[in-house]
Amino acid sequence: YFPLSDYLNETNHFNILLLTDDDSAIQELLDFHATERNWTYIPRKRFTGPEGGWLGFFPSGDVIQEMVVILAEMKLASTCQKLVHTRSGFAKMLVQEMKLSNYDKNIETIRIDAGRQPNNTFYIAPDEFFRRIDEKKKSLKDA
Repeated sequence: YFPLSDYLNETNHFNILLLTDDDSAIQELLDFHATERNWTYIPRKRFTGPEGGWLGFFPSGDVIQEMVVILAEMKLASTCQKLVHTRSGFAKMLVQEMKLSNYDKNIETIRIDAGRQPNNTFYIAPDEFFRRIDEKKKSLKDA
């Protein structure tokens, strides 16, 4: 959960394709960056912050709609030559799609989370996350 501005700091491109599963990124775009760039994104239901958890893949509750969105986003990304992202299996798939479609051009990727932790209240460091899981398991055993 990095602010949208962190991503924007990594590119001077005017045309931006925003691929996000977090509604707070869309809200930040609308509140602070709407007139700065030419934005493209798919209007759809998204989770906000940690809502949905790690296994909450389908905010709409409609698996077919979510697959259509994923395929559409991959097709849209195939027209791009730069990807600013965080660690993500989806980002890896996007890069492959971009390379296939732009075989004669260099694809630039920038991973903004390398060596950083998100600066927000939603983030839990991995060691703290697993400590909480262990605590929860112990409390369930003791109950």
